[in-house]
Amino acid sequence: MRESTDYRALFLSDAPLLDTRSPAEFARGSFPTAVNLPLLTDEERAQVGLCYKRQGQAAAIALGHRLVCGAVKEARVARWVAFARAHPDGFLYCWRGGLRSQICQEWLREAGVDYPRVAGGYKAMRRFLLGVLEESATRPLILIGGRTGAGKTALLARLANAVDLEALARHRGSAFGGRPGGQPSQIDFENALAIALLKAGARWPDRPVLLEDEGKLVGRCALPLPLRAAMAEAPLVVVERPLAERVEHTFRAYILDAPDGVAGRLRRGGGVCRLCRPPAHRPGADPPPVGRRAPRPGGAPPRGGPGRPPAGRSGAPPPLDRALARRVLRPHVRLSIGEQAGAGHLCRSAGGGGGISQRRRQDVKRGFSLWLLGWWAAPVLAATLTFTAIPDEDESRLVARFNPLATYLEERLGVEVDYLPVKSYPAAVTAFRLGQVQLAWFGGLTGVQARRLVPHARAIAQGEEDRAFKSYFIAHASTGLEPMAELDDRIRGLSFTFGSAASTSGRLMPEYFLRRRFGVAPEAIFSRVGFSGDHSMTIAQVQSGAWQLGAVNYLVWEEAVAAGRVDPRRVQVIWETPPYPDYHWTIRGDVDATFGEGFAKRVREALLALDDPAILAAFPRRRFVSAKDADYRPLEEIAEALGLLP
Repeated sequence: MRESTDYRALFLSDAPLLDTRSPAEFARGSFPTAVNLPLLTDEERAQVGLCYKRQGQAAAIALGHRLVCGAVKEARVARWVAFARAHPDGFLYCWRGGLRSQICQEWLREAGVDYPRVAGGYKAMRRFLLGVLEESATRPLILIGGRTGAGKTALLARLANAVDLEALARHRGSAFGGRPGGQPSQIDFENALAIALLKAGARWPDRPVLLEDEGKLVGRCALPLPLRAAMAEAPLVVVERPLAERVEHTFRAYILDAPDGVAGRLRRGGGVCRLCRPPAHRPGADPPPVGRRAPRPGGAPPRGGPGRPPAGRSGAPPPLDRALARRVLRPHVRLSIGEQAGAGHLCRSAGGGGGISQRRRQDVKRGFSLWLLGWWAAPVLAATLTFTAIPDEDESRLVARFNPLATYLEERLGVEVDYLPVKSYPAAVTAFRLGQVQLAWFGGLTGVQARRLVPHARAIAQGEEDRAFKSYFIAHASTGLEPMAELDDRIRGLSFTFGSAASTSGRLMPEYFLRRRFGVAPEAIFSRVGFSGDHSMTIAQVQSGAWQLGAVNYLVWEEAVAAGRVDPRRVQVIWETPPYPDYHWTIRGDVDATFGEGFAKRVREALLALDDPAILAAFPRRRFVSAKDADYRPLEEIAEALGLLP
């Protein structure tokens, strides 16, 4: 049967792709030219997967054929045939290029259509595109910068070797940046971006790629770290334009002309828009004046105190940081429009039509003028403290853990605080090294690695539990292993998975104790050794039987048990390691220069003072206590002996 491994050619030619994965798999990530026509529904795939784990491949295949037969099979094959005939230059694929795509090929041939498939499936194509994104760090780039309304997007549209990040993210990256249909998932954005970079490089191999100077996020789509690192070093071309022209351009692009802009939404929706409703305030109270920040919750004055100018303010407004302004100014732009002089509206309530009066047009343009000048926004244009954390669990639990902490730190420190999620342990270290984050929640090993790469960085706090941390060795029930006081030869010859290769509790210390007990490397003990990527995945893979043994962070295990994500009939703890120091907060040495003298000390004090049970429970930690670099010297010596340090 025909198949292709030329992923580069597939993406450069925009080959039509028939995705035979289940709808849930397709929703998690796909490609711009792919259409989902699944072999199995989500429910059918779950049944087949469970059968495979319990009874093996042959039984799972037989069940799949029973689920998809007769009229169901005929309907699905008919859709594939229609796609193949409409797109004779296309290809089909499944998750790994295995049974599902082979079955689809066979059934298509039975229907008289010989259709090629992609060897390696979605996983291989995704891996190829991630490689393209990694290579973007080595490509020559030129950034196009300038203030809002300067016409950067229009300029990029006229350049053949440009990649429009905002178009790929389906977001203008500004206060009214959203577009109909919402933004793509992060994976879909990364796939589309990699394909665009691939095409730009293929068209103009000897020319740099042009990009707009964006922050770390375009809407909610995060730029990949390798590309952001390259952008930080790229030359910048600034587009300048008089303020009046920028106001007119922005007003027209975002309000009048764009079908997906404010006026377009009003025309589609009818009635009085949310921006034109009377402001919510106490009965009888005057609305806040235009150009002033709304009061903070609880009546607290804006940061900086009453009557005090913001730090660094002089007689002229400071430069407007676009990435920060997008985040900070969103409510204030709406305030400027919705609370201008009482006459006129952005829309008409009668008849459901949308219209903008001449007087209202001038009011709105004055609001945009204030926004673009950045004068009244100056008090909040301070530097942003950005922190990250090693991704030791799945992303949803990480967001739940760290977003409330960002809010807490904002209140304690008086600066904007952002949490930057990363995809891997090395990515957390890289972000810290490049200065993309100033504070990081590291494991013992990653903290040591980061401090070696960043002069004057130091450990400042750890969880109370982290002074005597431990790992659990877990085993699938099929091994017959029971809890043991000391590891013995019964584990020899079994399969074993660590977590991340850079994890202290998931790799470094488990490997150290294995070597100390048996005197050889893990590869000489076990029949097969792997890395799951994080502790949650280790638990899931050992519980499923994919691996017979695994090493996990004991707190993640106990949290999973408490949440009911562990089936004790299928997996259990068989051994726990002696204690060692682990997770901690590390801060860069240059934060005092950025945020003011004594800022690092204030961060440390804020962490030690944290007593919110909900935030602490999300870690989970009872409290944070003081930490210093010397606490992690033993880990550094072990990592050096194992060759895990730069």
